[in-house]
This record gives sequence, structure tokens and C-alpha cells, in this order.
Amino acid sequence: MFPARPFEIQPRPLPFERVVKWLPLDDSYYLLASAGMGAVAEPVVLAQDALLQVEHDLRHTQHRDAFGILSGAICICPDSGLQYVLVEGTMDARGVAIGDDPYATMAAELSALARTAERSGKLVVGWYRTGATLFPRVALHDVAVHRTLFPHPWQVALLRDGIGPQNRGALLRVEPTEGRPYSIPFYELLPPPSKYGTGITGASVTWSNYRAELEMTPAPDALLNGRVAPSRPTPLLPPSVQPAPRANGPADAAASARATMEPPSPFAPPIFADTPPPNAASAAPP
Repeated sequence: MFPARPFEIQPRPLPFERVVKWLPLDDSYYLLASAGMGAVAEPVVLAQDALLQVEHDLRHTQHRDAFGILSGAICICPDSGLQYVLVEGTMDARGVAIGDDPYATMAAELSALARTAERSGKLVVGWYRTGATLFPRVALHDVAVHRTLFPHPWQVALLRDGIGPQNRGALLRVEPTEGRPYSIPFYELLPPPSKYGTGITGASVTWSNYRAELEMTPAPDALLNGRVAPSRPTPLLPPSVQPAPRANGPADAAASARATMEPPSPFAPPIFADTPPPNAASAAPP
């Protein structure tokens, strides 16, 4: 169970002009969680470099499945007061989930990797896996791994099923009482334009089961630094543009209703923000 030691909530400003909110299209359970039914925790901000590294593992590993640890921090934005989970790095497992019980092998590798990460001063905020089953439902073994090794309500699993026109991905949390996995919205933190060249901005998520809440310019290949080529254009608008409401399902309908009641904001408070975050005293297991 990680983390094994108390941690501090770090003050880190969020560059609101460089965040893109992604919403799951086929799983609206997070709306119930936000209303008090299930595990409610801080919103998640994924640094684009961490997302791209998982995509790199998906496309370039010699084996079908790659997996590893997500590292980061529990943060608070001094300007807005927003408390969030920041995923800013990955640590890939060198072993391969093979043998009579591949899930047991994967769990052992993840456990060892998480302890190594903690010894180096990193906070384990979750894990990732490629080659996962996401449709019609997440594999029970993946849920078991998450609940056993990453039981804190703010920890997440980043699962990817493959590449191609219908490739899917999910940022998951698990409802602690019933053990139900569900996709959650998340924020992609784009790198500074100067990192890849002046004026180059764009999102990297190409999952068919998520959509951007705001729309901007598609990311050019140069943004991905030669590591990942998007399988489809990513629709994005400048953060100052308020999108027109759309309702393609329960999640979209609720989001549209919220948009009609709340003032426009380039970084609207996420649905999980109403719940107090974990503190240093409660983060360590008894």
C-alpha cells in the first residue's frame, strides 16, 4: 500500500492557459461520485510528458503489455486554492508479466518499483498499463491490482488498450465500497511553447472514448518530439472561448447543465474539488 510515509501538500501554481480538460464519453459514474456516491477525491492534472511516455511504451515495447508507476505530488494552487493530484512522471517496469499467473508477476513488479520510487523521494500517485481490457468493462484483475497496491482515493490507474482508430484509454479510480472502477475527467497540462518551439501548443490525447471540453488547434507532430503520432486530430479551442453546450449522453448532459449555471472560466472548478483532500496525517497507513 503506497505511499508508506506521510507527504506534504505542495504549493504549485497552475498555468491555467496551458490546461485542457478531458471528459469520458461512455462512463458517467463520476457524476454520481461527485454527488457523494462513491469515492470522491482531488482532480488529476497529467503532465503531457507523462502521457507521451505511456504512449511511447504502448507503441515501442517489444511486448504487448507495458506497465509501471506514475509519480507526482499532491498540490495546491496558491492563486486559486485548487487542490489537485499532479502526475508528472513515469517509472517503467523492466520485467514482463508472464508465467502461470501474469497478474501476480505484474503486481510483484509494481510493488518493488513503487518501493524503489519511494526510497528515491518520489510520491507514487498511481500506475499505468498498456494492453489492458477497457471495453465492455475493465478486467477484474486490473481492479484487484489497483485496490491492493494503490488503495488511496486520490490514486489513479492509467490504462490503454491499444492503437488504431478505436483506441481507448482511461484514467480510473475505484469506488472503495463496491469496488467499481470508473473513468474520471482529467486535465492535460501542456508544456511551455518554448519547449518544442515558439508557438507550438496542442493536446496529445487521441482516445476515442474521451473528448476535450474546450477546443483548440490540433497538436503538430513537432510537439510530440518524434515519439508519438496522433491517430486522429485532437479538437481544441483557445481557453478564452466558451464552447457551445452539447448533450450526447448523461455525462454530456450534466456538463451542459453545469455550463448554463456557472460563469465562463478558462479553468472551471472540477467536480471533485468540493471534497477536502488528504492531509499529511491521514496519508500514512496505520
